[in-house]
Amino acid sequence: MQINIITSEKISRNKGNFFCDNIEIKNITEELNNFSETILFGNEVKKEKFHKINLEKIEISNNIFRYLLSIYKISHLKNIVFLVISLTPYTFVSILLLKILKKKTLIYLRSDGFKEYYKKFGKIGSIIYKIFFMLATKNSNLITCGKDILRGKSGVVIIPSSLTVNWEKNVTSAKFNKLKILYVGRMRVEKGIFSLIKLIEKIKKNMEFTIVGNDIEINKFSNDKRISVKGIISNEKELIKIYDDHNIFILPSFTEGYSMVIDEALSRLRPVIIFEEIKHIIGNRKGIFVSKRDQKNLLNTINYISSNYETILTDIKKNSFISKKKFVENIYKNLSNL
Repeated sequence: MQINIITSEKISRNKGNFFCDNIEIKNITEELNNFSETILFGNEVKKEKFHKINLEKIEISNNIFRYLLSIYKISHLKNIVFLVISLTPYTFVSILLLKILKKKTLIYLRSDGFKEYYKKFGKIGSIIYKIFFMLATKNSNLITCGKDILRGKSGVVIIPSSLTVNWEKNVTSAKFNKLKILYVGRMRVEKGIFSLIKLIEKIKKNMEFTIVGNDIEINKFSNDKRISVKGIISNEKELIKIYDDHNIFILPSFTEGYSMVIDEALSRLRPVIIFEEIKHIIGNRKGIFVSKRDQKNLLNTINYISSNYETILTDIKKNSFISKKKFVENIYKNLSNL
């Protein structure tokens, strides 16, 4: 079985190697290739991306027509299946093409596009996504990381993960001699990072706030010397060390399906703060605290965690997490059943 992964991921090329910024796309692609021959389709960009994708066959196109043509060219092959990741303009038209060609297709909905498109584009964004969702999901095979994302459609819920055995090694409890807060994720409006920076600026407390994400010049957004940006970290051991060097993790997103960085933080025994908009993602996980999106409530939550860490630590240790290997294995099983 040949697996064709259809994404709108921006992929750069350098000396015969391919790179992207989305670690989940990289993980899914590489792990699925361990089960069966896998080809990744994405958008070609000149701006250099960070994570090297260890895969022999990658098809990238710089416009929608070449993108669709590259998919069409392999559609005649036997024993092939398609995994479409997320609903975007590119993947939406790809799904329509695959429906016309009557190809075996599995759609993976990673987040609530209704909320994301609304946050980005307002009401018109919600309408656009509603059209995408209605047409793309009709009579389709669906998997997702959260039941609410399906909006009443039938589909399989699969818990995502980026965790390897390394996240279980040499785990130590946090030290609170100085407050050190961490965010790992994309620098986008819907991720709430810019509104969080403004909140951090208002909190007059001796602390550090570190951002691990897109490599940006933080002074364009803030002159607060307590805030620093590390850029994207692709080395797993370095990323684990970053978690270990901080004592609280915060995820300020306005919308989330299931956040793997929360599992990363909790696996390193770091408490997590989220805001009310995404409290539905907590599930059975212990050590996650919900704050209102304002200075006073955020500071109170930070102070509570700092003062009660030992009690919180007992709860965090009760958590158990799925591995990256098991996550992709579950995707592969659903592809095999098409």
